[in-house]
Amino acid sequence: MQATIGREVFLEGVGLHTGQRVRLTFCPAEVGSGISFVRTDLPGRPVLKVDPRCLTGGTRGTNLTVDGESVHTIEHVMAACFCLGIDNLTVKLDGRETPATDGSALVFAGRLNEAGVVSQEKPRRVNRIVRPHALSDGQAQIVALPHPTGKISYTMRFDNPLIGCQFAEFPMVREQLLEEVAGARTFCLLEEVDDLRKANLGLGGSLENTVVVDRDRVLNASLRFTDEFVRHKVLDLVGDLATLGGTLEGQIVAMRSGHRHNIALMQQLLETRAMVQIDEAKGQLDAEEIRRILPQRYPFLLVDKIMELSRRSPGCASWRCRLSAASCRSSPGSMRSTSDVRSCRAIRSSSRSRSPGSGATWARSAARRRWTTSWPLRVS
Repeated sequence: MQATIGREVFLEGVGLHTGQRVRLTFCPAEVGSGISFVRTDLPGRPVLKVDPRCLTGGTRGTNLTVDGESVHTIEHVMAACFCLGIDNLTVKLDGRETPATDGSALVFAGRLNEAGVVSQEKPRRVNRIVRPHALSDGQAQIVALPHPTGKISYTMRFDNPLIGCQFAEFPMVREQLLEEVAGARTFCLLEEVDDLRKANLGLGGSLENTVVVDRDRVLNASLRFTDEFVRHKVLDLVGDLATLGGTLEGQIVAMRSGHRHNIALMQQLLETRAMVQIDEAKGQLDAEEIRRILPQRYPFLLVDKIMELSRRSPGCASWRCRLSAASCRSSPGSMRSTSDVRSCRAIRSSSRSRSPGSGATWARSAARRRWTTSWPLRVS
């Protein structure tokens, strides 16, 4: 089920890149409203609803821009929400960047947990990867694959002997991500500091919110994990994926990707047929959603409502769909598979050949007996 928080809580801190002090307040939100940021420092207090299509990714953070107004570096707040299963939240901010806190998502998660996570009476959205999709940009690669639950893996390589090549993989289990990923802090190389500040980045950075790495040593007192660097990359990726809302059923495999690549992948998943967003509150896919995953287009859309969509077995690429009686508008032979095949259980519609006057009787009988048939359904 969806969730929000039980009461308002706030925290204050310095923005990592702006260096400006800011106050952030977490507020409960109505069921189904999603996560929104409110810029209380601007006239009219503009509301910026989180949507992957409104994101931009720089080299050092994920920014949300709506109608010309922006909130910077939202990924750690989003990761904290994901780890606690919070779907609906209003985040009030009197500046343009979230506080850096300790450089991880742990402080945000702690404050949200203090407010109490409250269940709401509406199921969560499911973002389901239904076919592989890959993005490559030089040495950076990121791939989305179907998976029965969820998994995330990241490989990083730095030209630094202390960091080197690191790999981490985690299931998309909130409790495990909270314990093993949320505390990983942002980091930078000592040799990058001057260049970052010349570019007006990292102006609020310090050893209290950033792990600084020299060639052969860490300037901070210690690391929280032996592989804290790659865990932070996983944290950033989780925070970016959290902007989809709901849960993720799929595997994300990333190699040397950054915020820009993570965002581009999500936007492409939304634009293509590689992912479907299932509103479990409705329990079905309507015609508009079906158009995103079926090759047919109006007025030739052969299916107008999918009542149920579920995997046959873990790791199996085929799916079972239960269609409404009005949905089956063609003969099975016209939907023969040529690529990704889904097996569909469907109630035949009244378009079946029959004698005049027999349609209503047949339809009532079929509805009573829930008579079904199966045939391959092409999804390209």
